[in-house]
Amino acid sequence: MKGALEATQIIDAWRDHYNNERPHSTLNYMTPAAFAKRAA
Repeated sequence: MKGALEATQIIDAWRDHYNNERPHSTLNYMTPAAFAKRAA
């Protein structure tokens, strides 16, 4: 890594993927977006 800014960008991208793009077991292995769409 080149510095704190790059580390922050990498961590932010990982956190976004972890929280929003991967399936969650508590949502019946659906992504949050798919779960919200189904619930609407």
